[in-house]
Parts: sequence; C-alpha cells; structure tokens
Amino acid sequence: MSSTSQSLLERLGQGEHQEAWERFVEIYAPLIFFWGRSHGLSPADAAELVQEVMALLVVKLPQFRYDPARRFRSWLRKVTLNTARNMVRRQVLELPAGKSARLDQLEAEGEDPFE
Repeated sequence: MSSTSQSLLERLGQGEHQEAWERFVEIYAPLIFFWGRSHGLSPADAAELVQEVMALLVVKLPQFRYDPARRFRSWLRKVTLNTARNMVRRQVLELPAGKSARLDQLEAEGEDPFE
C-alpha cells in the first residue's frame, strides 16, 4: 500500500469500528515491527513496540485529523520511534554493547509529535 486510506482513518476516528481496526492492524503492525527491528530492537521488543503503539493509537486516533498534504506514515513513524525511545529508557537491564549508540540515534531523530 503506497498511501493511507483517508476513509480508514476517518472510521478509526469515529470510535468502535472493529473491522477498521482489524484492517489497520493488518496493514501497519508489520510496518511498526519492521521499524522497531531496523532500529535494533529484538523480535520480542519489536512485538512489544507494536502493542504499545497500537494502544497509544486507540487513544490518539480519535483526535487525529488527516491532512492529505502530509504523510500519515511519517507521523506514524515518529510516534513509533518516540515509543521505542521510551521503551528503551524504561528498560532496567544494562544495555549490551552497541545498544547505547542505537539509543543515541533514536534520541537524535525527530521530535515528539504529541508535544
């Protein structure tokens, strides 16, 4: 899919549309997982990232207003990277060698779209 369906986003914003959420998860969960893995998260952490992002979107998408001049996927990627940064910060285990550099990279990318 090269672009995001505006009607899908509108249905999600209207609340309880089970079929719309199922379609959204089908389309975007693999992408969120990929972004997590590409930024150094383990498969388990990337799967947790998908869950956290989806939970956040349940809250945020009803207030989200789609702007066709801007890319939804860019916004979603920012949300995903910010969520990944927050996950890494919360981890209490010492980071293995090389992970701290990945955290620095994540922190350097973009601003929080919710601030």
